[in-house]
Order: sequence, then C-alpha cells, then structure tokens
Amino acid sequence: MGRIGRTLFRLIYEKGSIQRVIAVNDIMPKDNLIYLLKYDSIRGSLSTEISSATNGFSIDGHEIYYYQQAEIKSLPWHKHSIETVVEATGLYTHSDDALLHLSNGAKRVLLTTYSKDVPSAILGVNDQNVTPETKIISPGDCTINCVAPLINLVQKNFGVHSVHINVIQAYTTRQQLLDGPYKGLRRGRTASHSIIPFEVNITPVLENIFFIKE
Repeated sequence: MGRIGRTLFRLIYEKGSIQRVIAVNDIMPKDNLIYLLKYDSIRGSLSTEISSATNGFSIDGHEIYYYQQAEIKSLPWHKHSIETVVEATGLYTHSDDALLHLSNGAKRVLLTTYSKDVPSAILGVNDQNVTPETKIISPGDCTINCVAPLINLVQKNFGVHSVHINVIQAYTTRQQLLDGPYKGLRRGRTASHSIIPFEVNITPVLENIFFIKE
C-alpha cells in the first residue's frame, strides 16, 4: 500500500468497485494507512470517511481486512477466496516470489513493475499474449510503457533499425532532497532542483516484446 497501492485503491473506489477489494497488506500501522488513504498531497482528500474496524478498516460500510505481514508466505489468501493479488511492493517480482501468492490461495498475480523472468505485457503492444490461463502478469515498468508504444508504432509503419530515446521522469524516493553523497555521483544532487541524466538498459525487455535480436 505504497504510492502505487494507494493510487490503485483510489481508482477502484472512484470507479465504484470498492466492494471487490477484500484485503490489503502493509507493514505500516493501520492508523497511518487510513490517514494516507484519506489525505493525499497530490490527489487531495478522499471524498468519504475511512474508519478503523476490528479486522481492518471500513469505507462506505465495506470492511477490508488489513494484514501486516512482511513475508508473502504468511498471507492467508485462501481464507478469502482471493481472485487476484496486486503485488505492488516492487520487491517480489521474480516468478518464484509471485508463486507464493498462488500457493497461499490466490488465482493470479498482477505485478506492478518489470520482472526479470516474467515476460512484460504492455497494453496496446503485446497484451494479447495474456490469456485466462496466465497466472502471473507483469505490465513492465514506467520507462517501458513510455518507450514500447512509440517503438511499436514506428516499427509497424516504417520499421526500426536503431533507436535512441530520452525519457524525462519525475524524481522518486531513491533520490535525495538535499545534495549529499550517493554511489552514483549525479544521483546525489537535489532531486527537486536537478534534471539528472541516468542511463537505463531496457534492451533485454524490448527484445522480449518485439523479438528483436542484434
């Protein structure tokens, strides 16, 4: 229930599907989670009350179980007949980790970032590869979702021999708010005042998506 989890929670609520949310998991105290769900510095206050409940918290009369487990194997998905787990920690992206959710009773797992061993399924590019039999889905990361649709469009209409793309991304929690020491020298500059060049190798992912080989 970090930035991605809370944003997804809001979207589900705004679409009127909050009844489909059965349980959430995070190691933060429950009152802290309720506060962060209700008040968001970017998206504003949620237009409803969220209150603490015996087993979790309640929103519009719908109670959601709240677990505080640091390990996937401790999550009791089998108790709730969970259809889909959204794995949004960014830590458990390998298939072996995602399979633990399935072992605990979930029917499928949706990752929220790139996986080294789960093929990326990019919406509008190769999402047709996802079938009802697919148990673990990776949507790629933010860079891939910016780059792949552009390359896909050019490749279909003109063909691609080589490509160089610059992506401007907002700063993240991995950058510092004040200048300081960092293993990558440029990443140690003040995030809110600097556009920092940073090389990312997405070639292996693109090769997997477009079946391109050098």
